[in-house]
Amino acid sequence: MKTKVNYLLLFTLLFSPLAASSEEQIKVVEKNKQQAALITKVEDYLNDITSFQASFEQVIPGQPISTGMFYLQRPRQFLWQYNVPHAQKLVSNGKHLYFYDEESEQVTQLPLNSGIGGLLTAKKLQLQNDKVALKSLTEEGAFIKAVLSPKGEDHMVSFVFHKQPALQLVKLITTDELGSEIHVGFSQIKEKIVIDQDVFAFEPDADEF
Repeated sequence: MKTKVNYLLLFTLLFSPLAASSEEQIKVVEKNKQQAALITKVEDYLNDITSFQASFEQVIPGQPISTGMFYLQRPRQFLWQYNVPHAQKLVSNGKHLYFYDEESEQVTQLPLNSGIGGLLTAKKLQLQNDKVALKSLTEEGAFIKAVLSPKGEDHMVSFVFHKQPALQLVKLITTDELGSEIHVGFSQIKEKIVIDQDVFAFEPDADEF
């Protein structure tokens, strides 16, 4: 009778909700380890970029496709040069951030740490800190997608990376003030190259501010 009781106790322990819960906990721990490794992989790649140059195509539903060049010199310089359909630029010279419409010759000064530019030009890029929250990090076929939410702002920013042959940033996705998704795809990408500092040179006329 005692043997039967022992077997019954063992069966109960093995197949009880507690045992199942332990198995689920192991899966959660393993998933967390994989997620942590993926976060480290993406952050290491982003922080290893000293410079980045690429052609870009920007797509917003219901609007003409925009094309141009993007230049990044970490930690605080970048240029979005729009050529089509309108000549415009968003440029950080390391001290100030300006939007310049070449046709109207109008200049607007913006907060240096705002939007995607603020994420890309941080001294240390992290997917989650006091300025940004990581909403999701997933592997989707040949790509890795990180969805971030800048704190204090009401929109998401997604970074899409190609995994092979080496990790590389290939797309950014964000939203405009109307909630429409903005897709910016990169091509002809060059990393860790020397970029002429004149690319980021921009000083508005003194009487504009």
